[in-house]
Amino acid sequence: MGSKVLSIDVGSRVLHMVEGSQVGSRNVRVSRTLSFPLAANIIDNGVIINKDIFVSGLVEAVEKGKFTAKKAILTVGNTAAVVKDVDLPNTKSNVFDALIRNEMQEVLNDETFHIIEYRKLYEYINDENESKVKFRVSAISFDVVKAFWEALNEAGLNPIAMDINANAVDKLLTENTVINGLNSLSRGSFVALDFGYTGTRIQIYTDGQPDFIRQILMGTKDLYDLIPPGFSETPDETERWKGLDLSKSDLENAAMYTALKPFFLQWTNELRKVIQYHKVARRGKILKRVFLYGGGALIKGLPAYLNQIFDIPFENFSSLNRVQNQKALGENGLILYIKAIGAIIRL
Repeated sequence: MGSKVLSIDVGSRVLHMVEGSQVGSRNVRVSRTLSFPLAANIIDNGVIINKDIFVSGLVEAVEKGKFTAKKAILTVGNTAAVVKDVDLPNTKSNVFDALIRNEMQEVLNDETFHIIEYRKLYEYINDENESKVKFRVSAISFDVVKAFWEALNEAGLNPIAMDINANAVDKLLTENTVINGLNSLSRGSFVALDFGYTGTRIQIYTDGQPDFIRQILMGTKDLYDLIPPGFSETPDETERWKGLDLSKSDLENAAMYTALKPFFLQWTNELRKVIQYHKVARRGKILKRVFLYGGGALIKGLPAYLNQIFDIPFENFSSLNRVQNQKALGENGLILYIKAIGAIIRL
């Protein structure tokens, strides 16, 4: 078992913190957790806007959570980083680096220095009978990394690594994964859907390996302007949606549901487009299930609501074979902490 580290998933309005240690190659033992709300205008699109308040918040959160680990790992979302799947001709391996960096420079389209990392996912033959290689590529601004690194040091922590949420989740869900007691996920495809504050990330896994990733620029932030007066607008994700239950149709729930319905109609339509694209692109690979996490997954009745719309079962993450001592995660468990847990794994 490795030494304990403090893993911090930095969201726009909340820090999800997990103290734990890596066990073996891909397992994590959890010791303590804490979700710490942040005020508005501290983090914007994954960038620190007010470092002094962010640092003081970190110090307060560490004290409140009674964390003792000094080594810290940060993981950030796709608003702070660009994550993209790149398909290239299957050529000499020493050529890939230049091709990938050229591709990402076109995507980034600015003069800022970015740290670019990539890994090979798989080889395949396309419809034109051409041999291709798919890479998962991530890029993050050096200035963003530096700012977070300095903030952790100022908070009295020792930063040892920085991760990106998509990569953190991949490390938990790749190979021999058992989610919610389901042993059949090593064959076929399933979806991990992060319904977050600034967007929704869809990661599809096929035959135990990362296969496909897409980002929908719609998240729980877009629901705020639609919330009727009298309902909670607290940054505390466990309290935010107490006025909404999508499994109910009574009059008490009607005002909230009616106000938010336009969002859910557009959001589910975007989900349908992504699922249909994968169905066409990966013929013969049937999506078996969709697992929900992120702050939006706390909305009561969301899986049941989605099950009425799609012909694929939706359910929240509730257990994962790679996570030990899951009782330490508390009531909302993997929904809130899966990214911070995955970031603990160092490959």
